[in-house]
Amino acid sequence: MNYSQLSRGIILPLLTALVLPLVQGSQILRFEGVNPNLGVIGLMMLAVMVAGYLRFFIFSAFLIFLLKIIPGFELESAALLGVALFMKLFQGVAPWSSFAAPAFSVIMGTTIFYAIGDYSFIIGEPGFFLKELLYNLILGVFAHLGLSVIYEEAR
Repeated sequence: MNYSQLSRGIILPLLTALVLPLVQGSQILRFEGVNPNLGVIGLMMLAVMVAGYLRFFIFSAFLIFLLKIIPGFELESAALLGVALFMKLFQGVAPWSSFAAPAFSVIMGTTIFYAIGDYSFIIGEPGFFLKELLYNLILGVFAHLGLSVIYEEAR
């Protein structure tokens, strides 16, 4: 395995799984009271970057573990694992362009996460939920564009 393969196959996904939880916790990307769900965005990025379901599951579980604030396994962790599985399966079968599939993954991932983890947020705060959904979508699209450049240059 040469350095390019190592960096794209292990180092970049590992950095994604390490850095995004730190940024999420710092709330440095908080805008207009909305903190993006970097867990969902990170899972979309991992679905694009990581080949193979087992490696994807390992990186996803690591990301979810680092996002945790409360010890133990709670509903939000299960929701994120479900989102991760959805995203990886969807990436493999999406009939759309490479741009639309990750965008749809972020929209569905955010919605599934809150539908399972805290559905009252969607119902009780629909305007705030839509703001976060839009913010996640914008960040997810830019993250995907960045990944596209990195992976295209490696070809």
